[in-house]
Amino acid sequence: MKYNVTIDDVSPLVNYSPGWIDSLPSGEATPSYQGDSYHSTQIKGSSASFTFIGTSVFVFGSKGSDHGKLAVTLDGSEHILDGFSATNIFQTALFSQVGLPFARHTLKVSNLIEDPARPRLYIDYFQFETGQDDDVANASFNIDDNNSTLSYSPADAWETTVLNLDKYYGGTVHTSKTPGATLSTRFEGNAIYIYGAVSPGYGTLDIMIDGGATTRVNCSSSAFRPQTLLFYSNDFASGGHSLSLQIPSNASAVPIDVDFITITRWSDNNGLGSGKALTPIIAGSICGALVLLAWLTYLSHWYYLRRQKRKHMNEEMLKASDMLALRAQQKKASTGSSTSPPPKSREAST
Repeated sequence: MKYNVTIDDVSPLVNYSPGWIDSLPSGEATPSYQGDSYHSTQIKGSSASFTFIGTSVFVFGSKGSDHGKLAVTLDGSEHILDGFSATNIFQTALFSQVGLPFARHTLKVSNLIEDPARPRLYIDYFQFETGQDDDVANASFNIDDNNSTLSYSPADAWETTVLNLDKYYGGTVHTSKTPGATLSTRFEGNAIYIYGAVSPGYGTLDIMIDGGATTRVNCSSSAFRPQTLLFYSNDFASGGHSLSLQIPSNASAVPIDVDFITITRWSDNNGLGSGKALTPIIAGSICGALVLLAWLTYLSHWYYLRRQKRKHMNEEMLKASDMLALRAQQKKASTGSSTSPPPKSREAST
């Protein structure tokens, strides 16, 4: 299944250079933006970047009379675009690229400022298409924070009663500010999303998939924003995987939130990650070997029965031939014993 992933401007997945302002919910025209937020800059050379695996990518923002030129660099190829508009336009595509190979890509947006009267660049959100063009049942599903498949340790380090609880998915959340506290689970799929809140004073968390490299996520933000995409990865093949989330052991006693997790599946062999899933290959090989063995057994049995049948037929034919020969001999013998010798001539006997 192919699908779109939306990364809001406040997501930790976006890396901002110095010079950007994170809008507040009460800021300028924020209801006109996705998630009531945007990032803006008036500094030449300020950039925002992120990495994704997919086949299409889009950059959304706003245009206005004081918006100027911007550069979008995708995998080293630069595109110069114009954010100017006589009237304000919101949630509009500043850049789009489709038909990319299904691989890892890096995108960077930079503010150029060729005209001092047009220094502004506003970023609203990013979106990319990923997945495989197939038809997989139950392709995407959510795991809420209170699902029994999620293991929190130590249990008393996690709280479930917080302010603004109604803002979270399903009205539930797990939050902790205990260094070393962990969340772990196992899942089957090709992609995983982790959602939580970002907020002033929030800390960092470390995320590992299958015990691999650690990704550190910074959950600090200028405003409280729940249901934010904190982490996303589709850099692994189908099959069983493990997720480990931990507050760094040397972290300060500041909170982090875990709201819900989304798992997405597509075809078994995506060509990414440490390797393709071996289970289908092994299973297919075993099935093929079993089928071949069954055919060989069948052919061997059929050949054995055929030989036995032919042997039996030969024996019957030999028996029949022997019987015919025996009968012929018996008939010949019987005929010879009943024939009298010719009578002697009377004249001779006189």
